[in-house]
Amino acid sequence: MNDISDIVTRIISEWNSNAKARHRQIISGEDFSYHNVLIPTIYRFVGNIKNQMIMDVGCGSGILASDLAINGAVVIGVDPSEEMIKIAKQEYTHIPNLEFKNITIQEYALKFPDRQFDIAISNMSLITIPNYEEAIFSVSKILKNKGLFIINITHPCFWNIYRKYEDPEIFQYKIPHEQRGKFIISLNNEGLPSATTHFHRPLEHYFKSLRVANFDIEDFIEPYPSSDDIDRYKLDWKVPHFLSIRCILNKS
Repeated sequence: MNDISDIVTRIISEWNSNAKARHRQIISGEDFSYHNVLIPTIYRFVGNIKNQMIMDVGCGSGILASDLAINGAVVIGVDPSEEMIKIAKQEYTHIPNLEFKNITIQEYALKFPDRQFDIAISNMSLITIPNYEEAIFSVSKILKNKGLFIINITHPCFWNIYRKYEDPEIFQYKIPHEQRGKFIISLNNEGLPSATTHFHRPLEHYFKSLRVANFDIEDFIEPYPSSDDIDRYKLDWKVPHFLSIRCILNKS
């Protein structure tokens, strides 16, 4: 098995190569799941964000972070991809209550231990972090007590059925493992320029890691697009693609 630092370096390189194309996918409105499923679920879970301090964990090119800031939050976005943060700073640094750092959440928690946030959001980033338990623990360190942690991940039970990264006869749900392949979205099968890496983990691994880090799971849903959108875009949503989790930090 590769050293974790080598895996992290490779994943950063993948997203550096994909940064411009991924940014275009989202701002063009082409990423249906981002705009119609994932982001609406985040806003449903966070509630009123005005004047709230929010950490965007794995902020990518800053699109969600900028939207949160425009809607009244004070936001810091962190991401280890230099190219993603370069785009974020080019596009959004005119927003005064928004800041980006080319750093991991683990590094941020060590470097700024006194900064405390009301909300942390991880939109599809935990699945790209090999040492995800450390990342969850780091989130617990930068959140205020009773702070919220909102997580979107690919659905561990169904993602491989949907995207077919591995032959169903080979795929083993109960064993955490790396998957690498073409990053495609519902409305564009061409994919990003570089293959990407993510990690399959059984649900119990996420839930146990959250519990160890003193998070209580308040709610979780399997978000779907509307039936009208499924019909309109002829999308394959026979099974849920994502899992969304709302946690609260309980330090007592």
